[in-house]
Amino acid sequence: VEINGHDVAGKVLAPGWCDFEHEVSYQAYDVTAALDAGENVIGVLLGDGAYSGRTGIGEREHYGSKPQLIAQLHLQLASGARLVIASDELWQWRPSWILAADQIAGESIDWRQFDPLWSRPQRDWNGYPVELCDTSVRLHASRQRNVSSLGSVTAELRSVDERRLLFQLPQVCVGRARVTCALPCGAILKLRYGSALDDQGELAEATGEDVHVVAGLEPAERLVSRFATHAFRYVEVSGDLRPGLDITLAVETSGQPVTRTAAFHSDHAGLNDLFDRQCNQLAASLQSVPFAGLSNGYRQGWLADNALRLKSWLMTHACEPELGVWLTGIVASQLEDGSFPAMVPTPPDVEATLLSDCRPVEADGVQHQSVCSDALVEGAWQQFRLRGDRRALEAAYPAICRYLQGLAQRFEDHIRGEPPADFYATLGYYRSVRTASRMAGVLGKLADLEDFEYQAAAIAAAFRRRFVTPDGRLVADELPAYVGVLNQNLLETTERTTALAELTRLSADKTLVPEL
Repeated sequence: VEINGHDVAGKVLAPGWCDFEHEVSYQAYDVTAALDAGENVIGVLLGDGAYSGRTGIGEREHYGSKPQLIAQLHLQLASGARLVIASDELWQWRPSWILAADQIAGESIDWRQFDPLWSRPQRDWNGYPVELCDTSVRLHASRQRNVSSLGSVTAELRSVDERRLLFQLPQVCVGRARVTCALPCGAILKLRYGSALDDQGELAEATGEDVHVVAGLEPAERLVSRFATHAFRYVEVSGDLRPGLDITLAVETSGQPVTRTAAFHSDHAGLNDLFDRQCNQLAASLQSVPFAGLSNGYRQGWLADNALRLKSWLMTHACEPELGVWLTGIVASQLEDGSFPAMVPTPPDVEATLLSDCRPVEADGVQHQSVCSDALVEGAWQQFRLRGDRRALEAAYPAICRYLQGLAQRFEDHIRGEPPADFYATLGYYRSVRTASRMAGVLGKLADLEDFEYQAAAIAAAFRRRFVTPDGRLVADELPAYVGVLNQNLLETTERTTALAELTRLSADKTLVPEL
């Protein structure tokens, strides 16, 4: 949003990804400094975003075929009167210099068409009448900080050949590449993004592509996308390159402006570096939705994956408002049987019941084993345990009770899911019930506490009968299985001795500090 040429929003991809079928969050800005006496112009660059662009799962246009805008300017005059200027049939539109924009696939820009006066009173628009749309959607003020630019990281030129340049960042970032160079008018630059290289030093898999048609400005031109954000460590630049071209590349990182609250120091430089990298990746994953990861197949709020990350987020960053908004969305998405979809928000063209509990889901080639509903239990409990937020328990508790009641009705033998997912699904089931009993105790619901303890004991007995041998070994003979069972204290004393020995055996060949 610009008023008289001034950027008044300063945000990236606002409003972000909402459950557009049910409610849309709006942002409010103090624009007093941007207003002038006399004529004023409001200009908005409107991109596809999550509404009609890609979200990383399925095709484009999940919610609608065209992006839509609702805007109001509220003025309080010196006389005390109030004036509201709202988007209506008098507004006009016209194509911009951005030819195509998808937040994941990439952006195409013809800088020859850029008009620096596009949002100023000096420009005669001669635009087209806007199309009025149904505005019955529920609006609410944004409950979290918007994604914004966090800083700039300079990329290092890794390799050069006749057809391309390859730039490398210190680590994977989420943001937009900014190229500075001097090329003749009409020259084309293509930027391809990726997180890894193959054995030949090429991008192992491109995760997005931006195309810039150069305007030929002197002495140099800065080219950057506006609506596409990529997760990448490497950028391949190709197109109309020429020998001796002076070109630099930096990355404008974006995300939630959260503060790191944890530090780790040891005498092992590799461990220190690993901790910093993990914290940076956790911070980069906090976009308008907390991403389960940074690759395209994970750039959604996958519940199963995020359930494992919620504690890490809360222990390392001051992000409880952002995670609290997402947990509220999980509660609102609860299905009739008490379970939850595998991702929140869930696009309307993705069948929620097919994404529900204990079913494998594939997105962009990534398999997600969707034991997903435990995320609400884990998230609400960690908000309370680590941040003292009792309100998180109170808000989530009714939905958690419906969820666990639904599991008890669907799995009468207390074994959750089907092989081969039943081992970990039942382990998660037990953990959720035990956690719910602690919640009931905190909230003073003693009858519920007794019921949950009884349910947990029944699950533990069924688990031991199905998955634990008489000598204490597990049918799932792998490291995560022993870690999980020992962590949940599901074994007797003699069985624990055997399980610990198996854990030692399985971990003997594992590299605990990966190559950095």
